Amino acid sequence: EDIQSGRVQVRQLTPLGLRKSRPVAFLTRAGGLPSEPYGYQVPVQAGSPWPTFRRDHRNSGCSPLPACYHSDQPWSFQTAKGIFSTPVIDEQGGIYFGSADHSFYALRSDGSLKWKFETGEVIDSAAAIGQYDPGLGCSPVTLISGEGRMIQLRSDQGGEPDGPLWTYQAELRPQVSFNNWFEGNVAVGFDGTLYAGNTNFLYYAIHPDGSLKWIYATASNNWSQAAFGEDGNIFWGSNDTFIRAVAPDGKERWRTRTLGFIAASAAVGSDGTVYIGSFDSQLYALDPKTGRTRWKFPTGDHIYASVALGADPNGQTDAIYCASTDGVCYALRPDGNLIWKFSARMPIRSSPVLGAAPDGGWIVYFGCGDGRLYALNAGDGSLRWAYDTTPQDPELADRNDLNGSPALGEA
Repeated sequence: EDIQSGRVQVRQLTPLGLRKSRPVAFLTRAGGLPSEPYGYQVPVQAGSPWPTFRRDHRNSGCSPLPACYHSDQPWSFQTAKGIFSTPVIDEQGGIYFGSADHSFYALRSDGSLKWKFETGEVIDSAAAIGQYDPGLGCSPVTLISGEGRMIQLRSDQGGEPDGPLWTYQAELRPQVSFNNWFEGNVAVGFDGTLYAGNTNFLYYAIHPDGSLKWIYATASNNWSQAAFGEDGNIFWGSNDTFIRAVAPDGKERWRTRTLGFIAASAAVGSDGTVYIGSFDSQLYALDPKTGRTRWKFPTGDHIYASVALGADPNGQTDAIYCASTDGVCYALRPDGNLIWKFSARMPIRSSPVLGAAPDGGWIVYFGCGDGRLYALNAGDGSLRWAYDTTPQDPELADRNDLNGSPALGEA
């Protein structure tokens, strides 16, 4: 029970001698993590309701927080350019996100600016809020930007922030790729390793101190965020059309080809099944050990968004919620059969998330190309409400796509 990492090898004594399997690395939940209030199995801030892009290490996109309505009006905060990144939320209700105006923002829970940090390029990826660091007296927040940097900052700053705690610079590869933009959202592994994909055709694993752990080369851009199996295996997709499983030491376990780019992030079901959509319009359900396709579900256009995973009272995955650029949000059973579908009639690139409903059951939230944030009853796909974020300004009204994904915080 105390062994949290290592390699496993099977040995068999036969009449022909000793046979050995290839050693395979494993990594399990870090010891000493607080189990309350959210029971995260990776070292993120324990009290954060939404510390990473898809919230937990399985990328379930599911929160136990119940929705509540206070008859108040939404607030908004405007940056100088578009916002594509998904916010992350700390235990105090602080909100962190990046913008195409090259700035990373920290807001208070009421939407007022706490601080902002200037980078040299566009930020369109989600950050990650790490676990509390007694030496710092706060939880660090790690972001990535289009200038090819992974940057760790203090989260408790005010006004003009201090410089980074550390910076990792991704390499330029002139004969291989066009740039070195970090575009995959930041994921946190069981031992605190930080993972992110880059448009230099490399996937990075960075130690918690900012030093390089390993890199894995693909044949195209890596936008997909890693999800983690219970043995520490890492699952993500690449624009080279492959879905991959990589061991914690960076060695490939398997790869499965699709017929399109893969921008979506993988999600891991309670039984280990890996769910991920492709630009070939198919949602794939893969065996985590072999990469074999258990089933695939066709949609009417390419899939950019990541899925959300529903769970029954015992924590078992009982539904998969998939949004497609065909304008439809689909609810599927774990065997791939359709439960319901809801048509928003405009492309959906925002990844659905799940939150508990105040009257029981679950609510599915997603943004849409029509500028609306939708809330559906997860059981039958019926519409609870839709909020139109389209600006009144005529020029901005044509830029109303909600391509960022929701994050659920405490009310």
